[in-house]
Amino acid sequence: MKCFPKELLNQMPNNSGIYRLYSADKTLVYIGRTLSFSRRLREHNFSKEFTYFSIEPADVGLDVLEKKYLEEYKENYYGNLPPLNKKIG
Repeated sequence: MKCFPKELLNQMPNNSGIYRLYSADKTLVYIGRTLSFSRRLREHNFSKEFTYFSIEPADVGLDVLEKKYLEEYKENYYGNLPPLNKKIG
């Protein structure tokens, strides 16, 4: 999966799918789902907690995919969620 710098946010499509946010050292800090990459990623733009992002277009099953990726993360990180996912509960 390729990470893109935050500066490319204005070039994002309006597609739906799963996105991941990464810190400056490319540590995963958030996994989310959206109906519009363009809108949702700009909403995160205020955050100083991410520098890179990745997107995975998908039209259906977004909640299932997001849950799957969060569970996979928890399996690899001793039951912990990504830091920003923890903040929003």
